[in-house]
Amino acid sequence: MDIDRFPSVTQVRQSPPGELAVWLSTMSADAVSGLGVDAAEAVVLATQRVSSWAAAMQAVAVDRFADHVLDAQEHHAADLMSARDAQRAEVEAAGGVWRGDRGAIALPEPEQVAASMLAPELRISPRTMRTRLNRARWLMELPTTLGLALAGDLEPWRVDAVVAAAADVDAKHLVEFEARLFAGDVAALPKPRLVERARSAAARADAESVARGQARAPRRWCLRVGASQVPGVMRWTADLPDEVSRRMFAAIDALAQEYLAADGVGAPSMKAAARGVRRTVEQAQVDALADLVLGNATVQTIVELVVPVASAVPPSFVDRVAERAAAEAAMRPQCGDEHPLAGDGRPQGGDGRVQGADAVVIDLVLGSVTRHTLDAGALERAHGRSVGAWLETEANPFLSHRPPPPSPADPGPPPRVTDLTGAPVWFVPGLVQTPGVGALLPDRVAALLNDPDTGVRIIDGTPGSADGGLPQRRTYRPHAALAAKVRARDGHCRFPGCSVQARRCHLDHVVAFPAGQTEEANLQALCPAHHGFKHHAGWGVTMTPEGVCTWTTPSGRTHITRPPDLCDTAA
Repeated sequence: MDIDRFPSVTQVRQSPPGELAVWLSTMSADAVSGLGVDAAEAVVLATQRVSSWAAAMQAVAVDRFADHVLDAQEHHAADLMSARDAQRAEVEAAGGVWRGDRGAIALPEPEQVAASMLAPELRISPRTMRTRLNRARWLMELPTTLGLALAGDLEPWRVDAVVAAAADVDAKHLVEFEARLFAGDVAALPKPRLVERARSAAARADAESVARGQARAPRRWCLRVGASQVPGVMRWTADLPDEVSRRMFAAIDALAQEYLAADGVGAPSMKAAARGVRRTVEQAQVDALADLVLGNATVQTIVELVVPVASAVPPSFVDRVAERAAAEAAMRPQCGDEHPLAGDGRPQGGDGRVQGADAVVIDLVLGSVTRHTLDAGALERAHGRSVGAWLETEANPFLSHRPPPPSPADPGPPPRVTDLTGAPVWFVPGLVQTPGVGALLPDRVAALLNDPDTGVRIIDGTPGSADGGLPQRRTYRPHAALAAKVRARDGHCRFPGCSVQARRCHLDHVVAFPAGQTEEANLQALCPAHHGFKHHAGWGVTMTPEGVCTWTTPSGRTHITRPPDLCDTAA
């Protein structure tokens, strides 16, 4: 193909994808925007064929990369086993009992390691990359499919459909599977027809593939809930047994039809209009599903508010608590306490730092159990309760206030909003971003907070405040307030590209305990799958006091992960 001349659609179909890629690289977006209809059609077809070719080339490279990682992981696992056997022999020779296997983190699978190394480079999650890697490995066993994809004649979604159908076919029957599948032209088949033909070819090539698929089906049952692109909406996806699915949908649809009948669907238009806005069939089915589920469950809602508690405490509280603490300290006998008192009566840590009475108040607000909260006087406890109440009203500018008036002529504070009993109500000014949920509408968040059955938990968002400034205990497990603070800071697994919610993650010591302390600046949320990467997969990580993690791959590349910005998620 002459790249100096504009090709026709027929020439594009007959040209190798590599030549098309070179030709497309000579064009600019401005040049394409000025093309005529025939030329624009040629460019659309060329880009599609190049995309198919590039996806197939990437699959070949991914498979080769996984082979290298597999070899490296096998050598690494052998070295670890040799070192562990040597330690066991040394312990048993000394008359001891080997307990090194207790609590050990399992070695990650080589494919998982390879996927996690490639995911940050492609800016996708490790789970998505693992799916791509598995498909690439299967594609290498299907030479006809791979050849058509490399020729640009089989789109990635068609390749995925063929690979999925071949997953349960025995390796010795794959040649027959492809021969049956490609006996006809599959390039023009829509997706449902292609899936049907691929399944039929798999069943005819290997009769036992159906039984294998049924045996593995329970492992594929799943229910996933995640954020939607539409604010205030979440997306549900499920793979269910067919019989259960049919019965569930029959129950949902039957109840939905009752709702539609009550709404006046099918009745005269005037009668329907009198009943209000009609629901669509899909909306009625969603309402029916919600009623069927929630009608058989009791759900308690707890809202976590991340606020800068330390900066929000009024100075008068701190001064009064400090005076009271000093007065009480002067009356207490000195009995060699491990944390002596400073000259002004405030508790002093083992490193010589003075532990202010404000730290005691903060611990009381957050619910931390420390020796100082247990030993706190009545005034500290009273101020702790006062600070909690103060945070729930005055410290949050969006509580009990209307939006700012549209006219700047009114310099006074906005009027307080109360319910019929005079109690303040919440006002939320904008969308609230929540990990794993997405964008929550402000009216719904306000209604949730105003619900008397909703629990509210305050988490201090001030960096380094989770331990309240108290000396860190030499314990491995973090206390409840520290664990909540770290999870609130991280939001999700801190491994590059991973989005597993922090509530489902382990709390990992960046610097291994006891060399590293159990404190906020040394803890990060890691999902179970990636917790072992530091120990057995050759990854390294460092973290700054602000929670910025720098990961180093076995190949020496670095990737930085940062905690979610509260300004991005706040209303």
